[in-house]
Amino acid sequence: VDLVRMPFMDLDDFYRRRLRYYGFDEHVLPAVAAGKGVIVLSGHLGNPELGAQGMLPLGVKVFALTEPLQPPRLSRLVDSLRASKGHSIAPVGFAGVKRAIQTLRRGGVVALMGDRDIEGPKASLPFFGEEAMMPTGPIAVALRTGATVIPSFCIRGEQGRIDAYLEQPLELERTGDMESDIRTSTLRFLALLERRLREHPDQWVVLESIWDGAPVRTEPPLVAAGEER
Repeated sequence: VDLVRMPFMDLDDFYRRRLRYYGFDEHVLPAVAAGKGVIVLSGHLGNPELGAQGMLPLGVKVFALTEPLQPPRLSRLVDSLRASKGHSIAPVGFAGVKRAIQTLRRGGVVALMGDRDIEGPKASLPFFGEEAMMPTGPIAVALRTGATVIPSFCIRGEQGRIDAYLEQPLELERTGDMESDIRTSTLRFLALLERRLREHPDQWVVLESIWDGAPVRTEPPLVAAGEER
């Protein structure tokens, strides 16, 4: 329902009456001002789309990668709704990742999801005590571009309120061993996500099992092929 209504939303009114940011001034604005690019890394918890829309009245535009839907016509419709207020949207894939890297290198803000393996680099990582295939692309992009990663969790509250928690920048491991650094840094994000999910398990909306018992495999970072230096 929120997505269908998005083109008709008064974002200024939404920001004043329904959205509360925690950490925007303290964490997001300094990261944007640094000019090295910002990755707002979230999960399918609460309503991250509304959390992102609230940044527009504050002068922050976001480029977001989304899951391609079938049929493609539906995917284009959904992304047009998401982009209706001014953000830029592209489906996950080679072209989308390339645009994300370009956005970060211009000092822009990119929104990514870190709790479901859709397409691209991934690894089997412990999540709630069990191995799960998790995306490693967001951290790989951050390490290769120097972007700051801001973990973000948008929780639904009473009477339609959205509480958006923008946490302090994620500490990225930088030992020079890229594979190990990606794994360690991704695990740090997953630990934060686990904490939020324990607090609000009813708001997690990943609709496919991530513990499906599939053979474990690790793929090389998708960003390596599309990176522009």
